[in-house]
Amino acid sequence: MDREQQGELFSDFKDRHSHLNDIARRIMPGQYPRVVRVSVQGMIVFAIIIMLGFILSFAIGVDTGRKYRDNARGSTSAKKEPGRSHKAAGAVLPSINKPFTIQLCSFTDKNAAINAVNIFKAKGLEIITYKTKNGYALCTGSFATKEEAHSALKRVSLFVNGAFIKKR
Repeated sequence: MDREQQGELFSDFKDRHSHLNDIARRIMPGQYPRVVRVSVQGMIVFAIIIMLGFILSFAIGVDTGRKYRDNARGSTSAKKEPGRSHKAAGAVLPSINKPFTIQLCSFTDKNAAINAVNIFKAKGLEIITYKTKNGYALCTGSFATKEEAHSALKRVSLFVNGAFIKKR
């Protein structure tokens, strides 16, 4: 239907945008109003590009956050070395043939456990960190017999009060 037919059917039909065009011509003389027409497909493509931009920026943010987190912990990338635990940097994995160890202490807070590991390492102890039901247990040494563990416990008792022998 063109405008003439609409005008015949609807006597009160007028161009609703004519008064806006008049106002625009008075405000900006010599310039014509510009109308941007975009197809539905164009809008969908534009929306997809915007969403991909958000996804890309989120992925970059996550990667950057991981780098900052690793730097704050004082560790490098999480590369596993043979004979090393991936949970605690520098902790030697215990031997299966040596079922006894000495538990130095335990923590419910992970950051407190990490700080204690650093303190014990500074004193020359090799620390093995175990995840327990309630937190983290810090142990040292792997011993085949309880007697070996007891002689090591005497030396460790110089650093830590309350250390005890534990069977894994």
